[in-house]
Order: sequence, then structure tokens, then C-alpha cells
Amino acid sequence: ESFLLALDPANPDPHMLQAAGWVALRNMSEAMLAIARAIEKLAEGDARLPSAYNTRASYKNKTGDSIGAAADAGEAIKRDPVMADAYYQRSVALKKMGHGAASLADIKKAAELKPSDYKNMYDMGLREMGGEGSAAISAGSESALQKAWSRLRTAAGGVPPLIVGVAGASLLLFAG
Repeated sequence: ESFLLALDPANPDPHMLQAAGWVALRNMSEAMLAIARAIEKLAEGDARLPSAYNTRASYKNKTGDSIGAAADAGEAIKRDPVMADAYYQRSVALKKMGHGAASLADIKKAAELKPSDYKNMYDMGLREMGGEGSAAISAGSESALQKAWSRLRTAAGGVPPLIVGVAGASLLLFAG
């Protein structure tokens, strides 16, 4: 355990820093454990709790746990209904589970809250769903939205861009 944890085991901040460090080292199982410890230590009402849940949702999306990612993103949204990044994480999870219309609704909300980051993704999803979100997504083919997310992950060296951003934001939020 780190020196900071030894000083104050109840402090969630070192766990958040550890989680970001484990992600940088590409050890998602340790990152998941560290973020879970941080969530356990954060009190309900703590402004950092929604970010911690959203961070864990991004980790779960990265590791393929779509159900867990959707649940954690929902916990973040419940505590911070204007967290665009949480709607994005839930959208990614729902998309992977085959819930195209619900995914589109979440990316639309993310785009309304943070157009600079999510409007283009929403527009692509809207075109894919036939303009109104009513068309069925053809099974077995990679959607335009999935291709866009794949391109973003490839551009970030295989790491979804928001994980990099969330990890960096976590370092800033919890280091102070």
C-alpha cells in the first residue's frame, strides 16, 4: 500500500490516484479494486462520488462489463443529473448490449449537456437510426456510431478518450 493510504486509510483520494495509475499501467483489475475502495469511502452527498461512479463505469466499459458500466453510469447520473460524461458511458454500455434507441437517448442527453464533446456522436447515431431513432439497427454489422467510437479509441492508443480524460481529471480532483 502507498504511503498516503497508510496516513489516512479512510481517505478516498489515494485510491482514486491508485486507480488512475493502474489504468496508465493497463492493469484494469487493480484499477477496478482501487476505484471500488474509493467509492466505499466516499460519503453519500460527496461531490466526488458521481465522478467515482462514472470512472468505474468507464473502466467497466473498457473491460466489457456493459451491464456493470450501465449500472455505475446510472448511479453517477442519479447523483449528478447533468454529468454529460456519465450519459456517454451509459450510452456506450447500452449500445454494446444492443439497446440502440436507449443508447441514442443517452448520447442525445450528453450532447445537450456538452455539445462540444458529444454533438457529432449524437448526429451520427441519429443518422444511423433513420433520423428519429425509430429504425432498427441491423444485427451483425458495425454501426456508424461503433465505428466512430472505435476510431476515437484507436486515436487514443486503444484507450477510450474519456478514460484518459477521466483519469486525468481524477488526478486533478483528488490530488487537491
